[in-house]
Amino acid sequence: MKKNPLSSKTLVSKLTSVDSLTPLLIGFLLFAVALIFGSCSKDDEPDFTADIAKVVGTYTVTDKDEDDEVETYTVNITKSGKWC
Repeated sequence: MKKNPLSSKTLVSKLTSVDSLTPLLIGFLLFAVALIFGSCSKDDEPDFTADIAKVVGTYTVTDKDEDDEVETYTVNITKSGKWC
């Protein structure tokens, strides 16, 4: 019995057949679904609400440059929306 050598034509025909791509396609879809569902989980994110509440407010900052000139800035920190 003579075996056919693996040529580019037979390789392409084997890779493009529906039967050989079905397990690969199913695996890829399962991987994509796992990435989508696992990307934004509340269990992975720590709760920083107590820490954020400590820094929210208006602050006055005084800065002295190299010429000893004093400049005063006002910084306003507010809480914004969620990340995810």
